[in-house]
Amino acid sequence: GPYGRPTPRTRTSPRVALIGSGVGMTPLRALAEKFLNESADVVVVHRFTREPLFAREFTRLARERNLHVVASPGRRRGAGSWWGADAGRADDLAALRTRIPDIAVREVYVCGPGRWTAMVRRTVLDAGVPERRVHVENFG
Repeated sequence: GPYGRPTPRTRTSPRVALIGSGVGMTPLRALAEKFLNESADVVVVHRFTREPLFAREFTRLARERNLHVVASPGRRRGAGSWWGADAGRADDLAALRTRIPDIAVREVYVCGPGRWTAMVRRTVLDAGVPERRVHVENFG
């Protein structure tokens, strides 16, 4: 991948969560701008180990367009977790609900490495997001 599956055409909710890791942020950055142009309420969860990709662009969108950015820096906090060490001791579901309390009503787009996206997908489904509103793109 990427295969271009996450597209604006699939959005059915005025609230959107974009969750990405590493180079998976590339299509999500474009989606963020598109959804903001359509007056959507957009939150981005940005997982990165060292330097966040598109940090300048996301900062500008947050300042000028009300994009909410949730940074999750550092190494993953454990083999079974997709969050960075900043998530503390809470399990992934609790960490997600703390950072995006209304996750269950959002359209969710996930992009990153296959194993990582599978963990994110499982967590958002456990949070109550209907399967039809979860869109996953893997980078191989």
